[in-house]
Order: sequence, then C-alpha cells, then structure tokens
Amino acid sequence: MKQQIKISTLGIALLATTPLHAFEFSGGEVFVSRLTDDFSGTTEQTDIIGGSGELRFGAFGLQADVSNRNFVAGDNIPSWGLHGFYTFSENLKAGIHYGQEDWNGFRYSNTGIELAYQRGAWDLEAYFYEDHGLDDDWDSTVGGLNAEFGLNEQFSLHGNLAVSGGDDDIIYYGIGGTWHHQSGAFVRLDAGRFDDRDRGEDANVFALRVGFEFGNGVTFSHRNLNENLPGYGN
Repeated sequence: MKQQIKISTLGIALLATTPLHAFEFSGGEVFVSRLTDDFSGTTEQTDIIGGSGELRFGAFGLQADVSNRNFVAGDNIPSWGLHGFYTFSENLKAGIHYGQEDWNGFRYSNTGIELAYQRGAWDLEAYFYEDHGLDDDWDSTVGGLNAEFGLNEQFSLHGNLAVSGGDDDIIYYGIGGTWHHQSGAFVRLDAGRFDDRDRGEDANVFALRVGFEFGNGVTFSHRNLNENLPGYGN
C-alpha cells in the first residue's frame, strides 16, 4: 500500500505541474445535502456542502473536490481531494486519487484507485482506497461500487455498496433516484443501511441532495468516509 501511495502521489503531481493553459475546463458541480440517520433510535442529521471541477488535457484529466460536513454535534469536517485519470475510450476511464479530511484536528489521507465505465444507459464506478491517519496510527481500507441506470433524460436510478476493513468493519448499501433538469439542476434521494459490525451498531440512512451540474459534469464521486459510507461519524 505504501508503494501505491507513492505512485498515486507522483501521478497526481505530474498532472498538477502541467501548465494550466494546456488544460481545458470540461465541467463541474456544486451541491448541498442533508443526511438523516437513526443510530440508537435517535434521529441525527448531517449537513454537507461541496463541489467539484474537472480539467482535461487530451486523454488525461484532473478533478478536484472540496466539501464540508457539519454534524449535529457541531463538528465541522472539511475535506479535499484530487483525481488524476486517463481516458482509454469514450466508455472507460481509470485513475488514481489522493485526498485529506480533518476530524477535529486529526488529519486522514485517502489514497487509492478508481474506475468509471459507461455502456448504454448504465454508469458504473468502482474504487478502492486506504484511509490512513496522519496524526495517529489509524489504518483502514474502503472499497465500493456505484451503479446508475438512466430511465430517460430526466430520471435515473442508482445503487451503492461500500465495505471497509482494517481498523473499521463497516458495510453500507443503498438505493436511490435522481431527477435531472436540462439546465443542469438535479435532485437526488438516497435510502440505505449502515452496519458497523465492529461496534455492533446499525442505522437506516436517508439523504436529500440538491445541486447544479455544469458543462459535462465530473467523472468521479468524492472520496471521503462520510460520502462513501453515509452515516459514518455519527
């Protein structure tokens, strides 16, 4: 995994050092979300605001993400991430990712690989990354699959599965739907199940996301624990 971190960091650094004028802005998105869960029979909410932008340089791409999560306890958890990827065809993109999130002064890095594939009405995204403590000895992994099926130009259905290991033992699975407007606005609903097998806790998780996509949007989802494992941290 240390070798993977070195390769991922080097790849993103090479993309980042390419002159900015050589890149073409291809798209982005901004969003706000409210996530609700029922851990221990108590309803808790998390508010999220975030955005992404993507640049292209021929077959290469660079995507940047930023977000901030405000938990019911008042904690603010900021995160950022960079994706460097290569377009093998119109349907297939593969990349590497590096990001960080700050949990009350403790920083954690997310380093991994990801794949995006499109065929017909299907959009598939697979990922695997290491969540590593920069200020403590935390070390876990997260792997997942996101699948979306477009019913028509306005509506799509999706399913999500994510599993963590190492210092965590969590599984999340969920389904949902998204309404897309031709202007780029969208509304997304999610319903899922969060199962922390290590602590013996589970919860139903519901989320509402409203946002705006411009240009061609972005290729990959955000990579942070609360985004890939909704309900994490509550």
